[in-house]
Amino acid sequence: MGYASGSIGVGLSRLARLNVSPDRRLTKQLTALGDSRVAIIYLDFGRRNRCARSPINWANALLGHNMTIGDTFGVSGDRTDQMLARLPAAIATGAGLLYVQGGINNIGQVATGFTYNHAVTGETVTIDTVAAVTMRDLRLIADTACAAGMTVVLENEVGGSSLTSGEKIAALVQLRHLIADYAERTPGIHVHDAYPVVMQAGATTPTFRSGYSYDGIHMNARGAYWHGKSLAALLARIVPPRPVLSSGVIDTPANGRRQILTNHLFTTTTGGTAGNGVTGDAPLGWTAAMSNGGGSASLSNVANPDGIGNGVQAAISFGGAGNFRLEQTLPGTVGGQYHANLRPGDELEGFALVELVTAPASLQSITLELAGASMGSNGTAFGSQDMSNPNGANDQGINDPALMTLRTRPAIVPASSGPYPYLIATLRVSALAAGNATVIVRQMGLRRRVTAA
Repeated sequence: MGYASGSIGVGLSRLARLNVSPDRRLTKQLTALGDSRVAIIYLDFGRRNRCARSPINWANALLGHNMTIGDTFGVSGDRTDQMLARLPAAIATGAGLLYVQGGINNIGQVATGFTYNHAVTGETVTIDTVAAVTMRDLRLIADTACAAGMTVVLENEVGGSSLTSGEKIAALVQLRHLIADYAERTPGIHVHDAYPVVMQAGATTPTFRSGYSYDGIHMNARGAYWHGKSLAALLARIVPPRPVLSSGVIDTPANGRRQILTNHLFTTTTGGTAGNGVTGDAPLGWTAAMSNGGGSASLSNVANPDGIGNGVQAAISFGGAGNFRLEQTLPGTVGGQYHANLRPGDELEGFALVELVTAPASLQSITLELAGASMGSNGTAFGSQDMSNPNGANDQGINDPALMTLRTRPAIVPASSGPYPYLIATLRVSALAAGNATVIVRQMGLRRRVTAA
């Protein structure tokens, strides 16, 4: 049986040809379909760097990184009818959870005297029909994904500063009610509504809360955090927990090279390097430093509440825009050999548990980064980042105490191509302006993933 509206659809027979079995879907594997607010899950076209402007990334960090986010299918400026062309690709990923967001571009393109032609049916969409047509597209996306065995999380449309006229606002309100009503009567569909947490309920036009958006339409990291915190409450009921962090000191490089870094639980609290602008003890194997002119940081060691290792607490005083970093370098040799803990072909992912103790006003981002190269200069670069953030003037970051799990996308170590190949694992805390922040890095490691033979 096919599931289609007009000429649109992905039938179960096509799913079979795509080698997708509806009964093997796991909600911990996520893909996403949408407009620019889905595209920002990644900051780069290569999908190596997850962005802090994405609510789904924040939800994942707050849930302990229970979800694996692979390829996603967001395109800036797209309407819901244009998203339909990418639905088969999203289904073919094999993910069990589909995150969908769209609608603002549909409403933005219509008004009295302005219309658009539906990308699939060719019909003319007007201000009077846009809400119903948009809902039809969203319903088709969700129903088709459900038929393929996926669970769907559909974001209700919050709008933005581009929707100012009465007729556009009326279309937005109608669409919001249609989305909510659809979820009430459809199994497998979960609607999340961020309007109460990111928008000003008392505004007469769709308006983000102060400091939550960088352009009035898209959320910055601060708005995405509050959206993601609300979204995490829903996803916690859908996605089962999974182990991401280290469970103890047995995760040493000597035990099978599964965890690569030295002293990843900071059990040895001294012997590291306190670099520029940093006072106090750095743990063995680690370097802590401030960027030039970035301010100062005082380190101390605190016991972890779970009894696993120690936390490195950094009380940071930013003198202006700048960053604090905690990092470990795995250097190679002049003869072109990687560090003894690394091998070409290793598939690596970084992980960290970080607690933001205070609620700073000037914080921009807390980012986990892997950066390496096949030789010390002009080599093949490799690596990835989790929760990176652009540094625009309106790119405020989190302003709420939180415990977050960071995990990079896998990076494969290339063959060395010259002297001193290297890899650096870095936890970076960045600020846009002067201010104070206290963070505790509870653990930080580098896992060699098990790959198929």
